[in-house]
Amino acid sequence: MIVGDMVRVENDPTGWFGFGVVLKLKNVDSRHCGEAFVHWFDEWSDEEPTDWNKISNLKIISKT
Repeated sequence: MIVGDMVRVENDPTGWFGFGVVLKLKNVDSRHCGEAFVHWFDEWSDEEPTDWNKISNLKIISKT
């Protein structure tokens, strides 16, 4: 996973299945799964459209 990849939640039991673009990565090395800061494209009301997410919970749907 790299900055610019388009992702979605791998297994979302709530059925949200939104998609977003990776803006930043942190703690990505051989010992840690790491996290991706994602800008989510979906309907947002009072929440920020960006969030840190575990990389293991994301699926790449389009590479840059």
